[in-house]
Amino acid sequence: MAYQEYKIVNIALGRLGVKKITEADWGDPVTQQAIDAAAVWEFMRDEALEARQWRFAKKRAQLIRGPVPLVNWNFAYILPDDFLKPWVGQDSPQKQDLAVYPAGYPYIFESIFAGVGILTSNETAPADGDTVTIGSKTYTFRTALTPTEGEVLIGGSAAKALDNLRDAINHKGRPDTDYKCAAANTQVASTENTDTTQKVVIIEEDTVGAGVATSTTSANLQWGDTTLIDEEVKCLLTDYEDDEDNGIFLVYIFREDDVKKWSASFINCFAFRLAAELAITRTESRLKYGDLMVMYQNSLINATEITQSQDWLEGEKGNSDWETAGRG
Repeated sequence: MAYQEYKIVNIALGRLGVKKITEADWGDPVTQQAIDAAAVWEFMRDEALEARQWRFAKKRAQLIRGPVPLVNWNFAYILPDDFLKPWVGQDSPQKQDLAVYPAGYPYIFESIFAGVGILTSNETAPADGDTVTIGSKTYTFRTALTPTEGEVLIGGSAAKALDNLRDAINHKGRPDTDYKCAAANTQVASTENTDTTQKVVIIEEDTVGAGVATSTTSANLQWGDTTLIDEEVKCLLTDYEDDEDNGIFLVYIFREDDVKKWSASFINCFAFRLAAELAITRTESRLKYGDLMVMYQNSLINATEITQSQDWLEGEKGNSDWETAGRG
C-alpha cells in the first residue's frame, strides 16, 4: 500500500476525534484542520525524524571540503542540505561513533559564514558554447569535448549538464569523459545538486561572497545574483585532511519527505506527534496535548525496538568498500 500525506493527517485527526480531510483539501487546504496541519507538517516531520535512528532515513555521503574554519579546527566539510543529525548507532557498545569515516578524528558540527550561489536551469539543456563563469574560472558547455580546458559535456539534458558541471568544479566523477579540467576549482566547491539547480560555496581562504563574481551566457541558466552571497553554511569541523584518494564520509539521518518511503512505525509515531500539536489549535485542550505526547513517546520506544531488530549484528563485516557502496 502506498502511503499518502492526507491519510497520515487523517490518522492524527482521528486520534483527536476531529473531522477528517479529503485528498483535494490537503492539496489545496480550505478547511481549518487542513490549514492547521499543513502549517506544522514539516516541523513535526523533522522533529520525529530527529527523535530516533530511522533506517529508512539513513544516508551515506562523501563530504566536500568547504570554507576554512577561523579557529580551533583545520578543515571544514560542507554538510548536505538534507542533513538532520549524525547516525550514532543504537544503544550497544559496538554501534557507537558510526557517523564519520575515517574514525578516530574529533569533530563537531557548526555553521560557518561563506559565500553561496545557486545556478538555476529552466529544464532546457544549455546550448553548445554556452558558458558559466565563477570567479576566475569559465566553464564551456559542449555537445562533444574537443577537448579544451574548462569544457563540460552537455550530455543530452539540462540535468546531466548540471551533474557534469558539478563534477568539473570538484574534479570528481569522470574527467576527460564528462568534462575537461586539470584540477578542482580553487575558489568554490559544488555541493547540493538537483535536476534544475546547482549550489556552489566559497572554499578560498579570506574571500567573501562579494569577491567572487558569477555569470552565464546561457539563456537557459540563471544565477541568483551577480556575486556569491554570504550566508550560514552547516559544516563538519575536524583536523582530518582529505585528498583525491582518501575522502571523508558521513552517515546521517536525512530529511526524507517522501511518505511512500516511510516505515509504518514512523508513521504511527509521527501521527501521534502531529495529533499532539493539532490538539492545541483544534481542541484547545492542553490535557489532550499532554496525553498524546505521552503516547508519542511510548510509540518511539516501540519503534526503537523494531529499528534495532533491523540493524546489523556484532561481527558483521559488510562490504569492505562500504564508503562508496555498502548497505544503505
